[in-house]
Amino acid sequence: MRRFLLPSRRLITKKWQYDHVYRHGSRLRANGFNFIFTLNELGHHRLGISISGVKSAVKRNRLKRLIREYFRLNPAFPATIAQQNEGEAGVDLVVTATKKFTPTDLNDLQEIFSSFLSSKRIPLFLSVDKRGEE
Repeated sequence: MRRFLLPSRRLITKKWQYDHVYRHGSRLRANGFNFIFTLNELGHHRLGISISGVKSAVKRNRLKRLIREYFRLNPAFPATIAQQNEGEAGVDLVVTATKKFTPTDLNDLQEIFSSFLSSKRIPLFLSVDKRGEE
């Protein structure tokens, strides 16, 4: 069985990388989550996830898994947020979430993100791919 993983090079893992995005990034705020993004020179997009206020490790880790899976299935998502054309510079995107952010599955997450971005007048041309689900 083939495993669908997000490569580690596509993740922000170090404290200094998060600090750079927090210090130099632009922010889009919503109820329960934020997108913080900045351009990078790596040529590919990277994702960082920060969950706060969720006491249960099970719920916290589920949120992280959902966000990572959404990012894996929609690789152009950071470019969409940064309003860049695909193929331009990479984007470092940190998604911060609080206990108010409660998606139940990928479709719910897709709906939350797309309604938020459409309210900010950012076009969203993404869809959740159902590969691997049978």
